[in-house]
Amino acid sequence: DFIDSTRKGYPELRAMFLLASVAYQLDEFSVAAERFNAVVDTYPGSHLAATSLMNSAVASEEAGDIEAALESYTVITDTYLDRSFEVPHAYFNIGRLLEQQEKFDEAIATYRTLSIDFPSSEWSKLAISRLIVLEQ
Repeated sequence: DFIDSTRKGYPELRAMFLLASVAYQLDEFSVAAERFNAVVDTYPGSHLAATSLMNSAVASEEAGDIEAALESYTVITDTYLDRSFEVPHAYFNIGRLLEQQEKFDEAIATYRTLSIDFPSSEWSKLAISRLIVLEQ
């Protein structure tokens, strides 16, 4: 009701994000993913957009929808490359999910991109360890 009664702006953004978070906490993962995506659709330039996409991807994974998770992670890397701390984490998760799908060449390429573009990231260090395993 609050979301419907409020004007566009920070109160609505925050309420939408909290509503999505509550769905996740209740293990309603598909609903949570949809609600986090609604945050991004409504406020794509907000400080919560990339975090909402990350949360949507995690919720999608929990719901068993790996393709939706990959899509959300990819939007992070494509759209928020220069303005979100979530990007290296998203790259790593893309590689991890590609590995699960046995798309090893794509996973290797993703891990390489991560390690080259974000060499000081902890996620890069993990990517390098995955490259060592995959390239043996």
